[in-house]
Amino acid sequence: MSEMYIIRNQDHFYLSKQGEWVDGSDSHGLFRTAYKDEAINVKVELSVRDPHLRLTIVPGVLDEKGHLTLKGGEAIGPVIDQSPDGSFSSAATESADQAADHIAEDAMQPSDSCA
Repeated sequence: MSEMYIIRNQDHFYLSKQGEWVDGSDSHGLFRTAYKDEAINVKVELSVRDPHLRLTIVPGVLDEKGHLTLKGGEAIGPVIDQSPDGSFSSAATESADQAADHIAEDAMQPSDSCA
């Protein structure tokens, strides 16, 4: 087994080899590197392009078939939470809802600037 590093964003999506954010259901399509410094460099490059990203370098191991398993027993894929009304939503949906609520709250607050 060899150690690998992958990159996860704040919505629990993973960077793919094509540079897209995916749910991680296919671990073979994820960006991965055996070198932590290379993962850090990619993290910095992505953060410079989009300062709103909150990225985490996640260590994992490859089994003999090339499947990636995260250390610490974490599952690869988005976090699925059950809401109080019984429906399910992903972390990405919740983040979008929270952002919309935050924007609505900011629009309702009076401005301190003078015209």
